[in-house]
Amino acid sequence: PASATAREDRRGMAPALNALGDLAAAQAQIELARRHHHDSLEMFRQLGERWDVTRVLTDLANMDMRAGDYAAAERSLMEALQTSRELGHQRGVARRLELLAWCVGRQLRHPAAVRPAGAAAVIRQRIGVPSERADQQKLDAALADARLVLGGARYDAAWMEGQTETLDGVLLAASAPTA
Repeated sequence: PASATAREDRRGMAPALNALGDLAAAQAQIELARRHHHDSLEMFRQLGERWDVTRVLTDLANMDMRAGDYAAAERSLMEALQTSRELGHQRGVARRLELLAWCVGRQLRHPAAVRPAGAAAVIRQRIGVPSERADQQKLDAALADARLVLGGARYDAAWMEGQTETLDGVLLAASAPTA
């Protein structure tokens, strides 16, 4: 049937488009990468492939951040976080919390940036999986900026809130326009 063929076409095209997005990103063609990731995302949504949707949302968020569109990146990360959580993928939750911390920090919302980083640290400690080196370096830079702006006591308080607050509370605080 034609519908089965179309579905199989999307099943092959969706990862290919995401790979094209990765290639465009590697060549610093950010807008092209964003388009490919967006098209891939829509196909994975149509296929109901939630793991892939989460992965592509994260790729899209990275491209949005490189383009300076932090609001779009934050929306993608929030959706990816929710889906990772629903799928029970703790490493994915931690990674996306770290990316959210970096994204929020780039918007100079420092207390809101520290909280998701603190929550991610708790998850990573619990599951015994450290951050990837490049992600950790980016996060460390954002957190150093936050510590400088907030001072030690306010930074430590925000970190502790991230470590003790519920994930919903951390996400709510991170999504507030100012925190």
